[in-house]
Amino acid sequence: MANLHWLAALWVALLVPCAAQADDATELQQSLQELQANDTKLQTIGFRLASANAPFCADQELSLGLQLADVRNFSEPARIRQALHLKGDFAVEAIAAGSPAAHSRLAAGTEIATIEGEALGAIPAAAANDNQRLNRVYDRIDAALARDGKVRIGLGSSEDMVLAGVPACRSRFELLLGGNGGQADGLIAQISLAALLKGKVDDERAWVVAHEMAHNVLRHRARLKAIGRSIANVRDTEREADRLTVWLMANAGYEPKAAPVFVRNWGSKGLAGHFTTPDHDRTETRIKNINAELAVLEKVPANAAGLRDWRFRFTPYPGEVKARP
Repeated sequence: MANLHWLAALWVALLVPCAAQADDATELQQSLQELQANDTKLQTIGFRLASANAPFCADQELSLGLQLADVRNFSEPARIRQALHLKGDFAVEAIAAGSPAAHSRLAAGTEIATIEGEALGAIPAAAANDNQRLNRVYDRIDAALARDGKVRIGLGSSEDMVLAGVPACRSRFELLLGGNGGQADGLIAQISLAALLKGKVDDERAWVVAHEMAHNVLRHRARLKAIGRSIANVRDTEREADRLTVWLMANAGYEPKAAPVFVRNWGSKGLAGHFTTPDHDRTETRIKNINAELAVLEKVPANAAGLRDWRFRFTPYPGEVKARP
C-alpha cells in the first residue's frame, strides 16, 4: 500500500518558501531522506514480525519487503522526479532489512519501469493524493507472486531482475505522520510516526507495530463487523491483540518484556493518556494482562526453528477473508 501520509509530508516541504533554489533543493532532499529512513525502520520491523510468524498465521502471502512510490501522488511531480533523478514516475520508497528486496541491488530511489514486462508508465496517471495507480502496481506484483512465487522487475536504466517472495503473515505496514497511535483494517497496519519514535529501542517500537499487526492476524475487523462494535467487543479485541503481541515479538527476535515497559512509559499516564475511550483498558490493567501472557509464553518450549506456536492461545475469527489475486 502506498504511504500517502509519507507523501503528504513532502507536499509540505514543497510549499515551504526558500530564499534560494539551492536551499529549497537541499531542504527537499533532507525531507526525502528523513522520511525514507523512518519508513524503512517501520518496514523492517513489520517484515521481521510478519515473516517470522508466517508458519502460524492462517492468512499468508509472499512478501518482497519492498515499498514503492509514485511521483504523481505529489503536488509537484516534476520536482520529486528531479530530486530522485527519475525518468518515469515510479521508484523504490523503502526496503525492509533482511528481505528479498534487501538482498537485491535495489535501493531507496531506484527507478522501477516495468513489472512482469508491463510498462508502469502506461497506467493512467493518478491525481494528487490518489493511490489507485500504485495499488494497481501492487496488484501486478501480488498476482505474479501468487502465480509463480517470484516477480520480474524492470529498472529504468539496466536489465530486469527477478525477486522471489518469502512467506509472511498477511499484513502491510504504513507510516502515518499524524496522530499518536495506530489502526488496522484487516490488511494494512497503520502506525503513527509519533508512536514509532516514542520507542527508545527497536524492541519497544516492535510492540507498536506488532499490536496493530495482531489485529490483522486475528481478523478483528471481520469479527467486529459480524458481532458489532460494542465497547465490550472492541475491548476484547484490544486485550487479545496485547496478548498476541508478545508472541509475535518473541518469534521475531524482539524482547517481549519490552512490551509492558513501553506501555508504561508512553506518557505521563501511559497508554491511557492517548486511548481515553472506555473500549481500551487502563494502563495498569493492560500491563497486568501482558505480564500474565509473558508468563505463559515463557513456559512454552520453542520448536526446532526457535519459534513458539501461539495458535493454541489464539483462534482467528473464521469469517470470510477476501482471496488475494
